[in-house]
Amino acid sequence: MAKDPSNTGSKNERLGAKSTEDLIRICSYCKKIADDRDLWHSIEAFLQRYYGLRFTHTICPECVQKVCKEESINLNSEQP
Repeated sequence: MAKDPSNTGSKNERLGAKSTEDLIRICSYCKKIADDRDLWHSIEAFLQRYYGLRFTHTICPECVQKVCKEESINLNSEQP
């Protein structure tokens, strides 16, 4: 993470980081993030709680193609 002079020690402590160079622990499988109390949060919940960010969900072009292809295959396999 890049250094940000506006970061306070208390925010870093809540994030489980001793300095802005520390890494945030993220699950390799589900992408949840662990806080300093070893509680696991979704990315959205974590960023909203600690950074005040809000989200709207959409789907990226790569996933649109993947999902549409998979749905097309599923629809074709269900036909008699």
